[in-house]
Amino acid sequence: MVPKELQDARETYDAAIAATERILRTLRGEGVFTVESAESVVEALLAQLEISDALMVPFLSTITGVSSPAAETIGPCVLSLRIGMELDGPRPELGRLGLSALLYDIGRAGVSKGSDATAIRRGVEEQIQLLRQRGPSYAKVADLVLRTHDGPNESGPAAGKYRTVDEHVHVISLAATYHSLARQRGTRERSWPPAGLKEILQRQRGRGRFPDKILKALIGVLATLPLGGLVRLNSGEIGYVVAKNDGFPLRPVVAVWISLGKLLAEPKPVDLQQNPFLYVNEFLGEAKLEPDLAGMLS
Repeated sequence: MVPKELQDARETYDAAIAATERILRTLRGEGVFTVESAESVVEALLAQLEISDALMVPFLSTITGVSSPAAETIGPCVLSLRIGMELDGPRPELGRLGLSALLYDIGRAGVSKGSDATAIRRGVEEQIQLLRQRGPSYAKVADLVLRTHDGPNESGPAAGKYRTVDEHVHVISLAATYHSLARQRGTRERSWPPAGLKEILQRQRGRGRFPDKILKALIGVLATLPLGGLVRLNSGEIGYVVAKNDGFPLRPVVAVWISLGKLLAEPKPVDLQQNPFLYVNEFLGEAKLEPDLAGMLS
């Protein structure tokens, strides 16, 4: 019943969560942190996203429901990778972007809640010092992590230290900002495109914080219903997104499993591009379709 794309994405996501939990434990003095452990997480996430965007389903379901420190840590990394892919970034650059996003949040996660900005920065700097010890190949990642901490519109602790702002700084900052907003909204985030996107755009009009190019990439990511996502149509029918229509990101093909409040024996394919009076009313993420839950979802 559950699309294979979603099953594979969930396995990858769960493995990434488990690996990130191990990394976070090292920050509490329970092991030795290695950059390779973070790189393996990013590589697995990126490889999965290259197959399909189904990984966005557990990502979106996590940020709107019960989460964990590990899930909150990899969230901005997943979204940063998707934005980078929307910008057609080359794979080596995507790897650098994802690693920087993950290490940026790992550095912050290593500091206890309620800590001041100085303590948070110290936690970030500890991570970049470890990076620099790995050699010059990690120098760009170390600089990017620190520049992201300083903010896309800041010059850094020393005047003139950063004369230009790397595009990736904006990507990571935007991903982290959206992730934080979505977490604050919690279970209210069931509309599509997500309401958090509208809030980002409203803030942008007042502050002009992010370049239009980066914002358009975020819109491109969040205006496309991911494969494997469970949706409710305006007809009340519920099913999984199983295919997309080029040029129509909000009108995919849906395999309907619940109709008139009943679980069907076989899915009914509905191509929203060919049914102008039907549209996605709610994004239900990873909700299950067992018979005992069918009535609750209708």
